[in-house]
Amino acid sequence: MKQEMKFHGSVSVGDRGQIVIPVDVRDALNIKPGDKLLIFNAPAKDALVVAKPESFEKHVQEMNDHAEKLREQINGDK
Repeated sequence: MKQEMKFHGSVSVGDRGQIVIPVDVRDALNIKPGDKLLIFNAPAKDALVVAKPESFEKHVQEMNDHAEKLREQINGDK
């Protein structure tokens, strides 16, 4: 089942460019001190996406799986 995007509030950027991830988000995503996170520009203007590396890898694999199925369907129709 696809999860919907959830709004968790807002944060401010500190003098050193840092933000604090709200505790409910850290708890929900099991983000611990020292964890590495990936930061991407989202396709939407002025938006950021923050992802745990393992979640991003899973997402990329799912996209590759879908692309392969689509390739098989296209090639099977020839």
